[in-house]
Amino acid sequence: MTTPENEPEKKEKHISEKLSESFESVRKNETIDKIISYAKGHTLDSVAYLLLIIGIIWSFFHPFYGGMLVGILGGLYLSLEITRMIKEAHALVDKHGISKSLVFSGLALTLFIMAPGVVIGMAISVGLKQVIKPDR
Repeated sequence: MTTPENEPEKKEKHISEKLSESFESVRKNETIDKIISYAKGHTLDSVAYLLLIIGIIWSFFHPFYGGMLVGILGGLYLSLEITRMIKEAHALVDKHGISKSLVFSGLALTLFIMAPGVVIGMAISVGLKQVIKPDR
């Protein structure tokens, strides 16, 4: 006969066995192996992805700081495109016309008003990247 004192021990063993089995199945999963091998080969990208996920989650609780983290990462990854767009702004106005340019300007202003952290973070990272290593 089992006593009530021994039942929790069986239950704890049962839960620990399940956790152990789950951990082993995760370790043997091919997808997890691919993710781990990618992370080992692309360390900076993996850190950036992790920070991006943290920034997005942080944006739900502190929109300015989470947005700033996302903006910094976006600025670092897209600095060449952003600087090219800024340098060629007059050509874009000529190509697309004044009405599309005004709509884009209003959109950019609204983005700054609604999510200033993203814009400020992006501006900081693009500016620092241009000072440290200018694009040619």
